[in-house]
Amino acid sequence: MSPDNIVNGKRVAVTHGELVLIPIDKMLVGEMKRTKKEILAHSETGHHHILECETGFDYVEVGEDRAILIDEVAKLWHNKTHDIHETRIIAPGAYIVKEKQEYNPFTGLLQRV
Repeated sequence: MSPDNIVNGKRVAVTHGELVLIPIDKMLVGEMKRTKKEILAHSETGHHHILECETGFDYVEVGEDRAILIDEVAKLWHNKTHDIHETRIIAPGAYIVKEKQEYNPFTGLLQRV
């Protein structure tokens, strides 16, 4: 599997629906969880965005920040049977995990897309 997010030899951000993985140079400091599969973005309808890696990867939450450290290529897929986001192959490295937000002028708050 060849990673989708390598441009001119460098890792670039990956979008997957409302989910964004942004490459970082230093991993967040916190209690690491080792896993082979993690839901990175939950959907109210159960159509989650899931990261999988055969050898496993590290996942950490520090306050509201989340980050992953992938040792080998991983697969980011959409748990949905129709109208799905294309599966992405993610290059090894550290990433901040973000979800797109929008400003709601009626409530005056930022909310998840």
